This record gives sequence, structure tokens and C-alpha cells, in this order.
Amino acid sequence: MLRFKRFSVFVAALLLASSAFASTEALSTINELPAIEIPAKAAELVRSAPAEKQLDLSRSILVTVLKERPQMAVQMVATLSKVAPDSAPVLAVIAASIVPQYGDVILRAAAASAPDKAEVIAATSGIFFPDSQDLVVKAVSSAVPAQAESIAAMVKSLPQRFAASPVGGHSTGGGVSGNISTGKKSIA
Repeated sequence: MLRFKRFSVFVAALLLASSAFASTEALSTINELPAIEIPAKAAELVRSAPAEKQLDLSRSILVTVLKERPQMAVQMVATLSKVAPDSAPVLAVIAASIVPQYGDVILRAAAASAPDKAEVIAATSGIFFPDSQDLVVKAVSSAVPAQAESIAAMVKSLPQRFAASPVGGHSTGGGVSGNISTGKKSIA
């Protein structure tokens, strides 16, 4: 019995030590999986990571998948936001930046999967997409209607100086901003 316990402790130590390697290896092969299996594998990887590494791992997985399969943006944001709700605002902005034509649906999926982070999702998205703040409010509020007023107030309270400055991308055509759009037409 003592031998079995020692072996179990040894195996557990090996698994913990190799988790970083396993995550890197799994991350590099995630796009080799069939599309239907990618969200489940991503959720498994993020769930098994320590809390302080979940954001970085979620971001890495999202970017890796969207480079090859941008059509999976909504599904990946929803899955990863459900597993690691604190990552939802960052994941929503990254995905909406990579695949802006699905921007409103991405924000809605993030807010629906992490409703406690809806205001933060709206604020973060409002800062990064200052030209689309109305769309941000509409998309996030539609996912969490009970928080619609506080979401609108949060986005309205964003510093307009930042959103209207060259840093916000208005007069220089660059910066951190961009436009997100619906599948039908651009909000620009």
C-alpha cells in the first residue's frame, strides 16, 4: 500500500511538472483536430491550467485557432469565457479584432457565457472600438438584459477624450481602435 501511495505521488508530480509542456504541445496541435472537437479540447486545457495562467492560455488558444479557422470565433469565445470568465473581456476584444464581421455576435457570446463580467466586457470593447460604442452596448445588453442600464452607463462613462484622440485611432487612421460590425453592414 505504501508503495502504491509513493507511486501515485510520483505520477502526480510528473503530471504537474509536464503540464506546461503538455499545454504547449496541445496548443501547437489544436488546429489538427476536427472543428467539432476544438472547443472541448480548449476548455479542457484551460480548465486544467492554474488560475493565474488561464488568461494567457485562453488568449493563446484563441489566437491559434482563429489564425486557421476564423469562423470559429463565436464558439471559441463562448466556450473559453464559460471556463475562465475573467478572460471574457480580453477574449471578446481579441476575437472581434481578428474577425470584425462577427463582432456583435462575439460580444453577445462573451456576455452570455460570463454574465457577471458583462459590464467589463462592454467597457473593454467600448475602449478598443470607440466608433462602435452603440453596437457594443446593444450586443452586450441583448445577452444580459437585466444589466442593460448599467452597461449603457458604463460605456457612456468611458473617457471621451481617449476615444476621440489620435490614440483612439480617429484622426490618424491607426491606434488601438477599429470598428466591429454586424453580419449585415458596418457600423462605421
